[in-house]
Amino acid sequence: MRAAPTVLAGVIAIIAASALAGGPTPAAAGSCRASMPTVDVETPEVSVSSQDVRSVIDYTVFPWQTQNQLAPGWSINGLTVAKPVSTYRIESLTGSGCFSVTRVQVIFTYEDPVKVYVADKYAPGTCEHQVITAHEMQHVDIFRRGRQIYAERMRQVVWNAAVQSTGKSEAETNAALTDAVETVTREFNKALGTAHGAIDTVENYRVTQALCRNW
Repeated sequence: MRAAPTVLAGVIAIIAASALAGGPTPAAAGSCRASMPTVDVETPEVSVSSQDVRSVIDYTVFPWQTQNQLAPGWSINGLTVAKPVSTYRIESLTGSGCFSVTRVQVIFTYEDPVKVYVADKYAPGTCEHQVITAHEMQHVDIFRRGRQIYAERMRQVVWNAAVQSTGKSEAETNAALTDAVETVTREFNKALGTAHGAIDTVENYRVTQALCRNW
């Protein structure tokens, strides 16, 4: 009896967090010269955790992430979950009522670890388990490469926000930087969804399924 077709899905979630560094006083409008801040974007690596589970779908983050338009009878047997986390902290120059950002450090990464789930009906070492895992590692690679691609976009948007915040209060500056970081994080998540979708297609699933005799 032919097994049901197999869906190997990569799933993302959105988490944008801000770590705000403190500073002293509100700025008097026009009392500061425009600063030329330094913005550093770090992309530290995270580990990958693989787990065999009874029901892969139980580990999806949002219901709509598995409501794809595939033919009836397909089942989800692989899943990759990574939650992007963007945080920042600032260094500022103060004096005479002036608050001016001198440096912003952005951490652009994921919750550790990135999680890979494989249906436990396929024993480790079998063709099916190996093929599902290999597909999920393609999703892991998309997560890793995507962050590198978007690091420069993050740096530029945050730098613009820091420059434009000169002369504003500390609270206004933090709000502008938070908005900049979250804006790029949303763009990043949308781009990730497109990249994952490019390999999660019916055509690709059929090619993958043909690799193992028991499917």
